[in-house]
Amino acid sequence: MVSQAGISFTDLLGDLSLEAFKADFAGKRSICLRGALKNWLHLFPPEKLQSLVEELPQVTAHWSVAGQKDGSKVLSGKLAWSMVEKGRSIICNGLSNAFEPANRLACQMFEASEEMGWPGARMFYAVESDYAYPMHLDPFETFTIQVYGRKRWLVAKIPEEMDTQSLRHSVIMPPEGKNERIASAVLTNLPESKMEQYDLELGDVLYFPAGTWHRALALEPSISVAIDRRPEVMPEAPFAAHLIFHPKI
Repeated sequence: MVSQAGISFTDLLGDLSLEAFKADFAGKRSICLRGALKNWLHLFPPEKLQSLVEELPQVTAHWSVAGQKDGSKVLSGKLAWSMVEKGRSIICNGLSNAFEPANRLACQMFEASEEMGWPGARMFYAVESDYAYPMHLDPFETFTIQVYGRKRWLVAKIPEEMDTQSLRHSVIMPPEGKNERIASAVLTNLPESKMEQYDLELGDVLYFPAGTWHRALALEPSISVAIDRRPEVMPEAPFAAHLIFHPKI
């Protein structure tokens, strides 16, 4: 197992103090922390993250093609990893249950928060172009670490006012120009013109609060790790991977 000795939640903040983060950003607005984890990338070796997926006995592949019925099938982890190409990506939930550095950071992030919920972590792998999802929001407060390649993010400046504890699913993704009603709000996708753009490189960290509209695009083969505070109604699940294909994006 890779040693994670010494790394802590405050390392995610780079030169930003914990006091300044809590006062100006936590739950309020997004921030890109350039090079915050550049000295800790050895704890997130891409080959280790790849092996976590390839060792899975099964990965569920999902696809959604315009004019056709959505579908899914089960693949081996090794086959699923090899199938990532333009329009496809691998999304892993429950990473904190399989990868100790992610678990350590998630637990410390949760302990530093004054909100209820659960620690968690996810991983994303794409080769080029869009990740699997268009503009959407999640009920997770998130620090995303760029551990391999480069990725472009479009992120809303401030989060939606919503009660994340009332949600029953983890992705809010109404079609462009359409609304989605949840228990505490009616949500409409923001246009990209109202987003801030961040191009993340190795060691960069992007923070955004729960309920923040965002979209990610791989600029080249890219792996990122998300350290989350999950709402109380969504505890961390066992480690699992999904191959997502949305050619209509």
